[in-house]
Amino acid sequence: MGTFYHFTFLENVPGILREGLRPGAETEKANTYFGIKGDPEYIYLWGEKIISTISTLTYLGVNPKITPDTAVLFGVLMREEEIERDYDQVITAQAIREPDSKLFLRLQERIKKIGGVLDEASIEGARRAVDSISDDIWETKMGSYRTKSVQQKLIIIPWSDVAPLWAKVLGVITRPIFRFFVKS
Repeated sequence: MGTFYHFTFLENVPGILREGLRPGAETEKANTYFGIKGDPEYIYLWGEKIISTISTLTYLGVNPKITPDTAVLFGVLMREEEIERDYDQVITAQAIREPDSKLFLRLQERIKKIGGVLDEASIEGARRAVDSISDDIWETKMGSYRTKSVQQKLIIIPWSDVAPLWAKVLGVITRPIFRFFVKS
């Protein structure tokens, strides 16, 4: 068993607490990467080794829409066999359709830097690339997973429990700055 994390916006919390964490196809709220919706059959989760990085970015306000004031973090206890690596995070549908795009080339380089090989712009190529990365590297560098299992046993985890103190302090300064630049 391991703890995985899912964050969502405040307006989604009552439904999740009432019905559990469900795939996007059941809630009509699918995950989005680079403006492209993730597979609606899955629930997307973050691993224990990467959640500190996610919470740091949340506190700093790098994405002004996702802050400790606008998003809620859930902890989910799951068996390893209930999850798989998140193939959608590594290569988006846009990159698969456009093998010469800058996004595809960046993903190809990133996968190479962490020990994997992305040799084909296709769904199968993306799966092979993700599977070629060692478990330890995946957990610490990518850290994203997915499951089709509806999750009923959830706990709300305060962002402050997983964020380093320096990020909480610095975030007081950086969040307004990022909001200003995004509005401009």
